[in-house]
This record gives sequence, C-alpha cells and structure tokens, in this order.
Amino acid sequence: MRTKQLSLTAGAFAALAAVGLAHHLHVPLSTLFGPQVLDSVVFYTESGKFGVPSIRPTTEAFDHGHVFQFHDGDSFAVADGSGGRETVVFDAAAFAAVGADIDRARLEDVAAVINAGTDLIEAYVTNEVLAVRGVAGGSASTVDLSDGPGSPLAKLTLPAGPGSGSDDLELELSIPADHPVDLAGHNYWLLLSGTVGAFTFQGHSIPLGIDPTLNLGVLMAASGKLPGFIGQLDAGNDAAVVADGAWFGAFTPGMELYFSYVVMSPDWSALEFVSNRFTVDFL
Repeated sequence: MRTKQLSLTAGAFAALAAVGLAHHLHVPLSTLFGPQVLDSVVFYTESGKFGVPSIRPTTEAFDHGHVFQFHDGDSFAVADGSGGRETVVFDAAAFAAVGADIDRARLEDVAAVINAGTDLIEAYVTNEVLAVRGVAGGSASTVDLSDGPGSPLAKLTLPAGPGSGSDDLELELSIPADHPVDLAGHNYWLLLSGTVGAFTFQGHSIPLGIDPTLNLGVLMAASGKLPGFIGQLDAGNDAAVVADGAWFGAFTPGMELYFSYVVMSPDWSALEFVSNRFTVDFL
C-alpha cells in the first residue's frame, strides 16, 4: 500500500488513507494516498439497489483548474449489469450546454457532460479526482466502461473495463508511507459517528461528534459485534475491515455516517495517530 501520495494536510498527525473496496475495485476514501483520492462513498439502502455501487475513480488527481482538450465526437460507452448500454458523446453542444468550451474543459465540466449524457452512472469530483459510480449497489452491480473515438477515458485516466459493487462496506486502512513512526503491530480503532464535530482525547482532536451512534459503535466494537473495528495494523501498516452491509441497511436514506481511525500504542496507553474524517452517504 506504499505508493505515491498526495498530502492535503499538515500537522503532527498526517491524514489517514482509508480505502474502500467496491468488491475487488479499490475505492479510496479520505484525503491522502496515491493518485486516486476520494473522501466519501455511497451506500444504497433501497431494495434492489442495496450495498455499495461500482466506483471508478481517475488514476490521477489533476491540478485545480487543469484543462482538458476534447474534440467533437469523442465518446465512450457505458454498460451495466442490467443490460443497459449508452454512449456518452463529448461534442461542442454538450459542453456549451454546461457553459464550457470543449477545448477548455475542466473536471467539473466533464462531470456535468457525463451526467447529462447517461443515466447508467453518476459522475462527481472530489479532491481533484473525477469518479463515476453506478446507480445500484451490491455484488451483482457492475459498470463497464469502453473507450471510443478520441479516447476520452484515457485522457481522463478513467479505467476501462468492468468493475463490481459490494453488498458490504469494505475498508482498507493505511498509514501514509512518510509517517515518521513504524506503527506495524500497533492497535487501531475505527470509530463512527452520525454527526460532524470533534472531541479531545489525550490532547488531540478526534474529528467526530459524540452522539448515540458513536457510543453504540464503541460498545459494539468492544464486544466483538463489529468485527475488525478494533485490531492491529499488519506489517505494512495496513488493516482491512469489512462492515456487514445488513447493519448499514438500518440507516435512513439521506443520512450520513462519519468515520475516523486512531492508532494506539501496543499497550493502549498512548494515542499515536489520528485520521481525517471520511463519509458514507446513504441513498
């Protein structure tokens, strides 16, 4: 998990890389780690859409204001597991409709054109990364992208080919490679809250609000009812957590759940690392 990093924070505690897995597809959450940088993921609770959708982020984080030069007729195809197939065409009219020029398009303009051109995926921009996700969740949900004339997927570094969703919420937690202390074997605790806020522990700010969800999560993790929420980092300073999707099905559409991750010393006496906050939106 030690690859090129994009640091967006400073201070004694660097931001945590939290990587969500949509089935076998890595979907980074949070604000640090590699070229794929996201800070939220959706979890569908509706019957027939239950679970995490396939999410395809660009493999590069583009500088703010980066300009793409597309040409009339550039296109790519989208297919999903339901048998739907559509073509997204990048032409002058499509970009004019979102108030942009085809040869001076930015990430937000590209996302708007994609959203206007297909109902099979949703495009969004976060931390200078463009991502597309399916409109259904679960392991049977797939999104397959195929490059066409002008190779817009290649220009955007959006991976072609199929990707799958997941019934569960799977997270892979990593300490940044440039963290000054090797934390392999140290204890971690994944915390979750239903509210934005912060509280102080051992003089350090944990970026979550104290509420019934946080309290319940702590009790459930401590009692083993949230397997993997407490554990030890492996030799690569990583940890994998699979959260039972059925538990998340209890959250009401429109709600958000916030996560953060702390690392404690082997004897649990000292706080050594605090992550940034990342979000799961329930739709």
